[in-house]
Amino acid sequence: MVDNDCDPSTLDVDDLDNDGFLCTMECDDHDPLAFPSGVEICNDGIDNDCNPATIDLADADMDGYTCDVDCADDDPSINPGQVEIGCDEIDNDCDPATPDLADVDMDGVTCVDATVRGGGATALARASSAKISLINNTFYDNAMPSGIAGGLYVDDMNANGVGIVSNNIFYSNVAELGGGIVHTFFYGELHNNDFFTNAPGDLYDAGGSGASKVGNLFVDPVWESIPLENYRLQEASPLIDAGEPSVAPLIDFNRVDRPYDGDGDMIPLPDIGAFEWPSREVFNLVFTATDSISWDFDDAADEFNVYRANLLNLKNTGNYTQPTQLPIPNQWCQVPATSLPFVDMFEPGTPGTVAYYLVTYRGITYEGSLGNDSLGGLRSNAFPCSQ
Repeated sequence: MVDNDCDPSTLDVDDLDNDGFLCTMECDDHDPLAFPSGVEICNDGIDNDCNPATIDLADADMDGYTCDVDCADDDPSINPGQVEIGCDEIDNDCDPATPDLADVDMDGVTCVDATVRGGGATALARASSAKISLINNTFYDNAMPSGIAGGLYVDDMNANGVGIVSNNIFYSNVAELGGGIVHTFFYGELHNNDFFTNAPGDLYDAGGSGASKVGNLFVDPVWESIPLENYRLQEASPLIDAGEPSVAPLIDFNRVDRPYDGDGDMIPLPDIGAFEWPSREVFNLVFTATDSISWDFDDAADEFNVYRANLLNLKNTGNYTQPTQLPIPNQWCQVPATSLPFVDMFEPGTPGTVAYYLVTYRGITYEGSLGNDSLGGLRSNAFPCSQ
Protein backbone atom coordinates (compact mmCIF):
# COMPACT_ATOMS: atom_id res chain seq x y z
CA MET A 1 0.00 0.00 0.00
CA VAL A 2 1.20 3.51 -0.85
CA ASP A 3 0.34 6.79 0.95
CA ASN A 4 -0.28 8.57 -2.35
CA ASP A 5 -1.15 11.97 -0.85
CA CYS A 6 1.41 11.86 1.95
CA ASP A 7 -1.46 12.21 4.41
CA PRO A 8 -1.66 9.41 7.02
CA SER A 9 -5.26 10.46 7.90
CA THR A 10 -6.52 9.54 4.42
CA LEU A 11 -7.66 5.91 4.40
CA ASP A 12 -6.04 3.75 1.82
CA VAL A 13 -8.94 1.25 2.00
CA ASP A 14 -12.23 3.17 1.76
CA ASP A 15 -15.76 3.13 0.23
CA LEU A 16 -15.56 6.27 -1.84
CA ASP A 17 -18.91 5.89 -3.60
CA ASN A 18 -20.79 4.85 -0.43
CA ASP A 19 -22.28 1.79 -2.03
CA GLY A 20 -21.39 -0.49 0.89
CA PHE A 21 -18.34 -2.04 -0.73
CA LEU A 22 -14.70 -1.08 -0.03
CA CYS A 23 -12.49 -0.23 -2.93
CA THR A 24 -10.62 -3.50 -2.53
CA MET A 25 -13.89 -5.40 -3.05
CA GLU A 26 -15.38 -3.72 -6.12
CA CYS A 27 -14.43 -2.80 -9.63
CA ASP A 28 -15.19 0.94 -9.59
CA ASP A 29 -15.33 2.69 -6.23
CA HIS A 30 -16.22 5.98 -7.92
CA ASP A 31 -19.56 4.71 -9.33
CA PRO A 32 -22.34 3.67 -6.92
CA LEU A 33 -23.96 1.70 -9.77
CA ALA A 34 -21.02 -0.72 -9.89
CA PHE A 35 -20.55 -3.25 -7.07
CA PRO A 36 -20.28 -7.06 -6.83
CA SER A 37 -23.92 -7.75 -5.93
CA GLY A 38 -25.33 -5.30 -8.47
CA VAL A 39 -27.73 -6.32 -11.25
CA GLU A 40 -26.43 -5.75 -14.73
CA ILE A 41 -28.32 -2.87 -16.36
CA CYS A 42 -28.78 -3.28 -20.07
CA ASN A 43 -26.56 -1.26 -22.37
CA ASP A 44 -25.52 1.41 -19.82
CA GLY A 45 -21.77 0.98 -20.44
CA ILE A 46 -21.15 0.08 -16.78
CA ASP A 47 -20.06 -3.24 -15.33
CA ASN A 48 -22.84 -3.07 -12.75
CA ASP A 49 -22.10 -6.46 -11.12
CA CYS A 50 -18.31 -6.16 -11.36
CA ASN A 51 -18.25 -9.32 -13.44
CA PRO A 52 -16.65 -8.95 -16.88
CA ALA A 53 -18.34 -12.20 -17.93
CA THR A 54 -21.78 -10.60 -17.67
CA ILE A 55 -22.66 -9.10 -21.04
CA ASP A 56 -23.84 -5.50 -20.92
CA LEU A 57 -25.92 -5.91 -24.09
CA ALA A 58 -27.54 -9.26 -23.30
CA ASP A 59 -30.53 -11.35 -24.45
CA ALA A 60 -31.54 -12.73 -21.07
CA ASP A 61 -34.70 -14.50 -22.27
CA MET A 62 -32.96 -15.84 -25.38
CA ASP A 63 -35.74 -14.73 -27.72
CA GLY A 64 -33.33 -13.27 -30.28
CA TYR A 65 -33.71 -9.66 -29.16
CA THR A 66 -31.13 -7.92 -26.99
CA CYS A 67 -32.16 -5.97 -23.96
CA ASP A 68 -31.81 -2.57 -25.63
CA VAL A 69 -34.81 -3.30 -27.92
CA ASP A 70 -36.64 -5.94 -25.88
CA CYS A 71 -39.04 -4.21 -23.44
CA ALA A 72 -39.30 -7.36 -21.27
CA ASP A 73 -36.03 -9.27 -21.59
CA ASP A 74 -37.14 -11.71 -18.93
CA ASP A 75 -40.14 -12.91 -21.01
CA PRO A 76 -39.52 -14.59 -24.39
CA SER A 77 -43.16 -14.05 -25.40
CA ILE A 78 -42.64 -10.28 -25.42
CA ASN A 79 -40.33 -8.71 -28.03
CA PRO A 80 -40.48 -6.50 -31.14
CA GLY A 81 -41.15 -9.54 -33.33
CA GLN A 82 -44.40 -10.48 -31.60
CA VAL A 83 -47.92 -9.64 -32.81
CA GLU A 84 -49.90 -7.47 -30.41
CA ILE A 85 -52.56 -9.50 -28.60
CA GLY A 86 -55.59 -7.33 -28.03
CA CYS A 87 -57.08 -6.90 -24.59
CA ASP A 88 -54.38 -8.70 -22.55
CA GLU A 89 -52.95 -5.47 -21.06
CA ILE A 90 -49.43 -6.46 -22.25
CA ASP A 91 -47.25 -4.59 -24.75
CA ASN A 92 -46.58 -7.79 -26.70
CA ASP A 93 -44.67 -6.14 -29.57
CA CYS A 94 -42.75 -3.62 -27.45
CA ASP A 95 -44.40 -0.80 -29.38
CA PRO A 96 -46.46 1.62 -27.25
CA ALA A 97 -48.04 2.95 -30.43
CA THR A 98 -49.82 -0.37 -31.00
CA PRO A 99 -53.07 -0.10 -28.98
CA ASP A 100 -54.01 -2.93 -26.70
CA LEU A 101 -57.65 -1.84 -27.10
CA ALA A 102 -57.89 -2.88 -30.72
CA ASP A 103 -59.65 -5.25 -33.09
CA VAL A 104 -56.51 -7.31 -33.70
CA ASP A 105 -58.31 -10.32 -35.16
CA MET A 106 -60.49 -8.13 -37.41
CA ASP A 107 -63.76 -9.66 -36.19
CA GLY A 108 -65.37 -6.30 -35.56
CA VAL A 109 -65.01 -6.54 -31.78
CA THR A 110 -62.38 -4.70 -29.75
CA CYS A 111 -61.48 -5.15 -26.10
CA VAL A 112 -64.18 -5.32 -23.48
CA ASP A 113 -64.00 -3.38 -20.26
CA ALA A 114 -66.10 -5.40 -17.82
CA THR A 115 -66.29 -2.46 -15.42
CA VAL A 116 -68.25 -0.46 -18.02
CA ARG A 117 -71.59 -2.20 -18.08
CA GLY A 118 -75.31 -1.83 -18.48
CA GLY A 119 -76.17 0.59 -21.28
CA GLY A 120 -79.84 0.60 -20.34
CA ALA A 121 -79.59 -0.39 -16.67
CA THR A 122 -77.38 -2.18 -14.14
CA ALA A 123 -79.14 -4.21 -11.46
CA LEU A 124 -76.98 -5.36 -8.55
CA ALA A 125 -78.22 -7.23 -5.48
CA ARG A 126 -75.27 -6.99 -3.10
CA ALA A 127 -76.95 -7.72 0.24
CA SER A 128 -78.13 -11.21 1.14
CA SER A 129 -81.65 -9.86 1.70
CA ALA A 130 -81.78 -8.03 -1.65
CA LYS A 131 -83.87 -9.22 -4.57
CA ILE A 132 -83.84 -8.01 -8.17
CA SER A 133 -87.20 -7.41 -9.84
CA LEU A 134 -87.31 -5.89 -13.34
CA ILE A 135 -90.78 -6.27 -14.85
CA ASN A 136 -92.42 -4.88 -18.01
CA ASN A 137 -89.77 -2.45 -19.22
CA THR A 138 -88.64 -1.54 -22.72
CA PHE A 139 -84.88 -1.34 -23.42
CA TYR A 140 -84.26 0.16 -26.85
CA ASP A 141 -81.21 1.50 -28.65
CA ASN A 142 -78.78 1.56 -25.72
CA ALA A 143 -75.04 1.22 -26.38
CA MET A 144 -71.84 0.36 -24.50
CA PRO A 145 -69.12 0.82 -27.15
CA SER A 146 -66.26 -0.51 -25.00
CA GLY A 147 -68.21 -2.31 -22.30
CA ILE A 148 -70.62 -5.14 -21.67
CA ALA A 149 -74.42 -5.47 -21.58
CA GLY A 150 -75.96 -3.02 -24.02
CA GLY A 151 -79.41 -3.45 -22.50
CA LEU A 152 -79.04 -4.81 -18.97
CA TYR A 153 -76.30 -6.05 -16.65
CA VAL A 154 -77.78 -8.10 -13.83
CA ASP A 155 -75.96 -9.63 -10.84
CA ASP A 156 -77.46 -11.17 -7.69
CA MET A 157 -74.60 -13.50 -6.75
CA ASN A 158 -74.63 -12.40 -3.10
CA ALA A 159 -78.40 -12.39 -2.65
CA ASN A 160 -80.45 -15.19 -1.13
CA GLY A 161 -83.74 -14.21 -2.75
CA VAL A 162 -84.73 -15.38 -6.23
CA GLY A 163 -84.67 -12.38 -8.54
CA ILE A 164 -86.74 -12.06 -11.69
CA VAL A 165 -86.34 -10.28 -15.01
CA SER A 166 -89.60 -10.75 -16.86
CA ASN A 167 -91.90 -9.27 -19.53
CA ASN A 168 -89.24 -6.86 -20.84
CA ILE A 169 -88.37 -5.91 -24.42
CA PHE A 170 -84.68 -5.74 -25.42
CA TYR A 171 -84.48 -4.27 -28.91
CA SER A 172 -81.43 -3.04 -30.84
CA ASN A 173 -79.06 -2.68 -27.88
CA VAL A 174 -75.32 -2.84 -28.62
CA ALA A 175 -72.18 -3.58 -26.59
CA GLU A 176 -68.75 -5.11 -27.08
CA LEU A 177 -70.11 -8.18 -25.27
CA GLY A 178 -73.72 -9.13 -24.61
CA GLY A 179 -76.01 -6.85 -26.59
CA GLY A 180 -79.20 -7.71 -24.70
CA ILE A 181 -78.43 -9.01 -21.20
CA VAL A 182 -75.24 -10.09 -19.46
CA HIS A 183 -76.30 -12.47 -16.68
CA THR A 184 -73.12 -14.33 -15.74
CA PHE A 185 -73.70 -13.73 -12.02
CA PHE A 186 -77.51 -13.86 -12.03
CA TYR A 187 -79.20 -16.87 -10.45
CA GLY A 188 -82.84 -15.82 -10.74
CA GLU A 189 -85.45 -16.11 -13.47
CA LEU A 190 -85.30 -14.74 -17.02
CA HIS A 191 -88.87 -15.30 -18.13
CA ASN A 192 -91.09 -14.09 -20.98
CA ASN A 193 -88.75 -11.39 -22.27
CA ASP A 194 -88.43 -10.49 -25.93
CA PHE A 195 -85.06 -10.03 -27.65
CA PHE A 196 -84.62 -8.58 -31.14
CA THR A 197 -81.57 -7.38 -33.10
CA ASN A 198 -79.28 -6.94 -30.10
CA ALA A 199 -75.57 -7.17 -30.91
CA PRO A 200 -73.51 -9.16 -30.34
CA GLY A 201 -76.20 -11.59 -29.27
CA ASP A 202 -79.14 -11.38 -26.91
CA LEU A 203 -78.07 -13.29 -23.79
CA TYR A 204 -74.49 -13.65 -22.56
CA ASP A 205 -73.31 -15.95 -19.79
CA ALA A 206 -69.59 -16.49 -19.21
CA GLY A 207 -70.30 -19.77 -17.48
CA GLY A 208 -71.28 -18.83 -13.95
CA SER A 209 -74.98 -18.16 -14.27
CA GLY A 210 -77.61 -20.34 -12.71
CA ALA A 211 -80.52 -18.39 -14.19
CA SER A 212 -83.59 -20.22 -15.43
CA LYS A 213 -84.74 -19.11 -18.89
CA VAL A 214 -88.37 -19.84 -19.74
CA GLY A 215 -90.78 -18.43 -22.30
CA ASN A 216 -88.43 -15.88 -23.84
CA LEU A 217 -89.17 -14.72 -27.37
CA PHE A 218 -86.83 -13.59 -30.13
CA VAL A 219 -89.18 -11.72 -32.48
CA ASP A 220 -89.88 -8.24 -33.80
CA PRO A 221 -92.15 -6.56 -31.22
CA VAL A 222 -93.95 -4.70 -34.05
CA TRP A 223 -94.12 -1.21 -32.59
CA GLU A 224 -96.32 1.60 -33.84
CA SER A 225 -93.50 3.91 -35.03
CA ILE A 226 -89.83 3.87 -34.09
CA PRO A 227 -89.03 7.16 -35.93
CA LEU A 228 -91.77 8.89 -33.93
CA GLU A 229 -90.68 7.17 -30.71
CA ASN A 230 -94.04 5.46 -30.35
CA TYR A 231 -93.07 2.16 -28.74
CA ARG A 232 -96.61 0.88 -28.27
CA LEU A 233 -97.50 -2.47 -29.76
CA GLN A 234 -99.43 -2.72 -32.98
CA GLU A 235 -102.42 -5.04 -33.13
CA ALA A 236 -100.33 -7.61 -35.02
CA SER A 237 -97.59 -7.75 -32.36
CA PRO A 238 -96.68 -11.25 -31.12
CA LEU A 239 -96.06 -9.75 -27.67
CA ILE A 240 -99.75 -9.13 -26.97
CA ASP A 241 -100.93 -11.37 -24.10
CA ALA A 242 -97.46 -13.01 -24.06
CA GLY A 243 -96.28 -11.81 -20.63
CA GLU A 244 -95.99 -13.70 -17.35
CA PRO A 245 -99.17 -12.78 -15.42
CA SER A 246 -97.96 -13.65 -11.92
CA VAL A 247 -95.49 -10.74 -11.80
CA ALA A 248 -96.97 -8.08 -14.10
CA PRO A 249 -98.00 -4.73 -12.56
CA LEU A 250 -101.67 -3.73 -12.72
CA ILE A 251 -100.95 -0.62 -14.80
CA ASP A 252 -98.55 0.10 -17.64
CA PHE A 253 -96.09 2.98 -18.11
CA ASN A 254 -98.93 5.40 -18.87
CA ARG A 255 -101.02 4.09 -15.96
CA VAL A 256 -103.26 2.16 -18.32
CA ASP A 257 -104.91 -0.89 -16.74
CA ARG A 258 -103.43 -4.27 -17.41
CA PRO A 259 -104.00 -7.02 -18.27
CA TYR A 260 -106.25 -6.49 -21.27
CA ASP A 261 -107.48 -9.37 -23.41
CA GLY A 262 -105.67 -8.24 -26.51
CA ASP A 263 -105.89 -11.47 -28.47
CA GLY A 264 -109.61 -11.97 -27.86
CA ASP A 265 -109.40 -15.45 -26.33
CA MET A 266 -111.39 -14.32 -23.25
CA ILE A 267 -108.30 -14.76 -21.05
CA PRO A 268 -106.74 -11.37 -20.26
CA LEU A 269 -102.96 -11.66 -19.98
CA PRO A 270 -100.32 -8.92 -19.77
CA ASP A 271 -98.35 -7.88 -22.81
CA ILE A 272 -94.54 -7.85 -22.92
CA GLY A 273 -93.01 -4.39 -22.67
CA ALA A 274 -93.78 -1.08 -21.00
CA PHE A 275 -97.11 -0.49 -22.77
CA GLU A 276 -100.28 -2.55 -22.74
CA TRP A 277 -102.15 -2.85 -26.02
CA PRO A 278 -104.41 -1.11 -26.96
CA SER A 279 -103.86 1.33 -24.07
CA ARG A 280 -107.66 1.46 -23.82
CA GLU A 281 -107.88 3.45 -27.01
CA VAL A 282 -111.51 3.90 -28.09
CA PHE A 283 -112.35 2.17 -31.36
CA ASN A 284 -115.09 2.41 -33.98
CA LEU A 285 -116.18 5.96 -33.26
CA VAL A 286 -119.13 6.51 -35.67
CA PHE A 287 -122.01 8.90 -36.23
CA THR A 288 -125.29 7.13 -35.59
CA ALA A 289 -127.19 10.24 -36.67
CA THR A 290 -126.33 13.81 -37.68
CA ASP A 291 -126.18 14.85 -34.02
CA SER A 292 -125.10 11.66 -32.22
CA ILE A 293 -122.04 9.41 -32.04
CA SER A 294 -121.27 6.03 -30.54
CA TRP A 295 -118.24 3.78 -30.02
CA ASP A 296 -117.19 0.36 -28.75
CA PHE A 297 -116.95 -0.35 -25.03
CA ASP A 298 -116.16 -3.44 -22.96
CA ASP A 299 -118.31 -2.95 -19.89
CA ALA A 300 -121.50 -1.05 -19.13
CA ALA A 301 -119.70 0.52 -16.15
CA ASP A 302 -117.06 2.12 -18.42
CA GLU A 303 -116.80 5.91 -18.56
CA PHE A 304 -115.39 8.15 -21.26
CA ASN A 305 -114.26 11.70 -21.99
CA VAL A 306 -115.58 13.31 -25.16
CA TYR A 307 -113.77 16.19 -26.87
CA ARG A 308 -115.06 18.48 -29.63
CA ALA A 309 -112.43 20.53 -31.44
CA ASN A 310 -111.85 22.77 -34.45
CA LEU A 311 -109.96 21.33 -37.41
CA LEU A 312 -108.51 24.75 -38.29
CA ASN A 313 -107.15 25.10 -34.73
CA LEU A 314 -105.55 21.68 -35.06
CA LYS A 315 -103.81 22.73 -38.27
CA ASN A 316 -102.57 25.94 -36.69
CA THR A 317 -101.52 24.64 -33.27
CA GLY A 318 -101.16 20.87 -33.54
CA ASN A 319 -103.46 20.45 -30.52
CA TYR A 320 -106.01 17.68 -30.87
CA THR A 321 -107.84 18.81 -27.75
CA GLN A 322 -108.38 22.56 -27.38
CA PRO A 323 -109.39 25.20 -24.78
CA THR A 324 -113.12 25.35 -24.16
CA GLN A 325 -112.92 29.15 -24.07
CA LEU A 326 -112.73 29.09 -27.89
CA PRO A 327 -116.01 29.17 -29.86
CA ILE A 328 -116.07 25.56 -31.10
CA PRO A 329 -114.09 23.32 -28.70
CA ASN A 330 -115.88 21.67 -25.78
CA GLN A 331 -115.44 18.66 -23.54
CA TRP A 332 -117.71 16.30 -21.66
CA CYS A 333 -116.08 14.32 -18.88
CA GLN A 334 -117.18 11.04 -17.30
CA VAL A 335 -119.71 10.11 -19.97
CA PRO A 336 -121.14 6.71 -18.97
CA ALA A 337 -121.31 3.92 -21.52
CA THR A 338 -124.98 3.46 -20.70
CA SER A 339 -125.75 6.93 -22.11
CA LEU A 340 -124.66 6.08 -25.65
CA PRO A 341 -125.23 7.23 -28.26
CA PHE A 342 -123.76 10.57 -27.24
CA VAL A 343 -125.80 13.52 -28.50
CA ASP A 344 -124.45 16.99 -29.31
CA MET A 345 -126.74 19.48 -31.05
CA PHE A 346 -123.85 21.80 -31.98
CA GLU A 347 -123.94 23.49 -35.40
CA PRO A 348 -120.71 25.11 -36.69
CA GLY A 349 -122.65 27.95 -38.28
CA THR A 350 -119.91 29.49 -40.42
CA PRO A 351 -119.61 27.76 -43.82
CA GLY A 352 -116.37 25.79 -44.15
CA THR A 353 -115.91 25.37 -40.38
CA VAL A 354 -115.18 21.76 -39.49
CA ALA A 355 -115.60 20.33 -36.02
CA TYR A 356 -114.44 16.85 -35.04
CA TYR A 357 -114.80 14.55 -32.01
CA LEU A 358 -112.33 12.47 -30.05
CA VAL A 359 -113.19 10.03 -27.27
CA THR A 360 -110.94 8.58 -24.57
CA TYR A 361 -111.49 5.88 -22.01
CA ARG A 362 -111.60 7.25 -18.47
CA GLY A 363 -110.09 5.02 -15.80
CA ILE A 364 -110.13 5.57 -12.08
CA THR A 365 -106.69 7.17 -12.00
CA TYR A 366 -105.83 7.69 -15.67
CA GLU A 367 -107.12 8.67 -19.08
CA GLY A 368 -106.69 6.40 -22.07
CA SER A 369 -105.00 7.22 -25.34
CA LEU A 370 -106.35 9.50 -28.07
CA GLY A 371 -104.92 7.02 -30.56
CA ASN A 372 -102.35 7.54 -33.28
CA ASP A 373 -102.11 10.21 -35.93
CA SER A 374 -101.78 9.47 -39.65
CA LEU A 375 -98.00 9.08 -39.32
CA GLY A 376 -98.19 6.58 -36.46
CA GLY A 377 -97.32 9.04 -33.70
CA LEU A 378 -99.33 9.17 -30.49
CA ARG A 379 -101.80 12.06 -30.42
CA SER A 380 -101.10 14.46 -27.57
CA ASN A 381 -103.84 15.55 -25.18
CA ALA A 382 -102.98 19.18 -24.48
CA PHE A 383 -106.25 20.10 -22.70
CA PRO A 384 -107.52 16.97 -20.94
CA CYS A 385 -110.52 16.59 -18.69
CA SER A 386 -109.64 16.92 -15.02
CA GLN A 387 -109.15 13.46 -13.53
